[in-house]
Amino acid sequence: MNNDTLRTAFTYITALVVIVGGGLLIVIPTQLDPNTLLPFLTGAIGTVLGYVFGERTASSAVANQPTVTTTAGPPARTTITPPTNGGNDLP
Repeated sequence: MNNDTLRTAFTYITALVVIVGGGLLIVIPTQLDPNTLLPFLTGAIGTVLGYVFGERTASSAVANQPTVTTTAGPPARTTITPPTNGGNDLP
């Protein structure tokens, strides 16, 4: 297992614990008024879901960026890896 796989697994496990725990707090009777507890739990669960999806989207976007290498020359050359124009590097 690589580092990214472990990070993803722990992120989703943490999110699952928060969501299941929030659901249990709604089902299990408490001393708090449901009108007070429900908005708090909704906000907490929404924040966790927003973080999980935002973090995974950002990780995915960074991983899909090409690597651009520029040399000053002579001759000046720019290389994009992986190739984005059918394999032809820019001069």
